[in-house]
Amino acid sequence: MSVLAQTYFCGNGHIVMQIEHGWLPDRLPDNCQFCSNPDLYMCLEWGNKEYLCGSDVPEKPIRRDEKGILIYDISKLHKLDKKGFFEVI
Repeated sequence: MSVLAQTYFCGNGHIVMQIEHGWLPDRLPDNCQFCSNPDLYMCLEWGNKEYLCGSDVPEKPIRRDEKGILIYDISKLHKLDKKGFFEVI
């Protein structure tokens, strides 16, 4: 089994990074390139309903921000700490 696809979102719902199957990021960004939000959230296999988290973020954006960048509903995702691990709730 290879590494699952990963999609990283910022705390405002922008897509920060997408990684395809079998790849691992060298490092996570420090913040969102669109809004500078430092909070990151990850969804594995986004859009693939066969996986646990694949449908946690609806594929249809909820709106566009003032710059025209798409914003997604990330309310079901857990925040990552600075090392890329999920924060303890």
